[in-house]
Amino acid sequence: MLAHARTGAAGCHSERSRGISQASAPFARTHAERCFDCAQHDKKAARLRPRLPPAKLPVMALADEQCVELNAESTLATADEAAAMLAGLPEWSVANENGIDQLVRTFRFRTFVQALAFTNAVGGAAEEQGHHPRIVTEYGRVTVSWWTHFLGDLHRNDFIMAARTDALAQEIAR
Repeated sequence: MLAHARTGAAGCHSERSRGISQASAPFARTHAERCFDCAQHDKKAARLRPRLPPAKLPVMALADEQCVELNAESTLATADEAAAMLAGLPEWSVANENGIDQLVRTFRFRTFVQALAFTNAVGGAAEEQGHHPRIVTEYGRVTVSWWTHFLGDLHRNDFIMAARTDALAQEIAR
């Protein structure tokens, strides 16, 4: 009989409650095959029934998406959705300004001409998608802030545009 990881007792919580022991199992399945919710068997259970990792979208997947048109029924990104999307945008951070969460990143460039070209590229992408950021252009750096003005917080569109902004920065830096 196995010692249970959560309780330290012999056998599994689900098997004990049903009076099943490994020796008396009516068929030749292992304990882990019978008990997918048991923490001591996560590795074997994962092989038998693959578990999906938390939603983590690659930057390219977000950058390939189109912004959706917002209306009164549009909803903000949940904390879990925002965390998962932010994980795919490691250089972006969430800043709260006047009670509104915003995605913020400062991009560095060698020259003002590159910074200005990047600013114009972001402006063009924003106009194309109908979703506009705050852009502060200085010598050698550009700070971009995305948030959904209409909803007053973060929406999936902001993460899409942040991913597109990253792609534009890579193109300009070449």
